[in-house]
Amino acid sequence: MSQNGNSIPVIDISDRRRGDTFPFRFRILLDGVAYSGTEKTLTMSVTPEPRPTTANYIFQLTGTDAGDGVISFPISKEQADITGRFYYDVEEREGDIIKTLVEGVIVFKQDRTKEPVSG
Repeated sequence: MSQNGNSIPVIDISDRRRGDTFPFRFRILLDGVAYSGTEKTLTMSVTPEPRPTTANYIFQLTGTDAGDGVISFPISKEQADITGRFYYDVEEREGDIIKTLVEGVIVFKQDRTKEPVSG
C-alpha cells in the first residue's frame, strides 16, 4: 500500500470474498490529523493492471466522508461478483485538482457459497 507520505491505516480492505458487499473503508490521517473529504469528490478506481494506460476499470466507486478521517466506498452485488487480483487507487478531486490518497492491491477470492466464475 502506497501512502504518499501520510499515515493511512486501511480498514476492511483485505480478505475479500467474491460477493462481499461490505464497503471498502479507509482511515486517513494527514500529519496526524483526521482527513476531511467533505466538499471533495472521492473516487476509488479498480483495474486489472497496476499501471493502466487506458481507463479499463473493473469498477469505480464514489466515496463518502464518514467522519474521523474515515472514507467509505459502498460496493454493489454486481461489482463484487468477481475473483482475482486487482489494483486500486483512491483519489480526491476538488475542481481541476486531483490528489491520489492511497493505492494498493485487492484480491477477491472465490467464496464457498457461490459457483466459480466461468469464462
